[in-house]
Amino acid sequence: RRRTFSAAVSLAPFSYNLKTCTNPDLNPVSFGIDEGKTSKSEFGSSVEVNLRWNITYNISYNSRLFAFSDYHYLQGDWQHTIDFSINKYMSARIFANLRYDTLAPERDDTKWHKWMFKEILSIGFNYRFSPI
Repeated sequence: RRRTFSAAVSLAPFSYNLKTCTNPDLNPVSFGIDEGKTSKSEFGSSVEVNLRWNITYNISYNSRLFAFSDYHYLQGDWQHTIDFSINKYMSARIFANLRYDTLAPERDDTKWHKWMFKEILSIGFNYRFSPI
């Protein structure tokens, strides 16, 4: 019998987070890296929750929640992916990512400056090559 729902949780009370920014066109300070440096090491704790649900034979849903804290700030990601298998040759994917970062710089025009959202809709063409 095929599993239609699965979940996994990972709690890490002792975690290491490494941030690097080596692109000279970007400002490392905007990523929480100290002025004049290109990387930053952080110790803290993290949690990750993964869910997978095969809704029907051709639709699946994946969700990943990840959070890291060094006990002074919190950053989190919540990703959602819905995959559709339309037919033998076509597929579609909807992806949404919600991000939260307490170190995001404040802006005067909004109180939602700590939240970021990204979404993608893609349609693909599939062709499977079989070995000779």
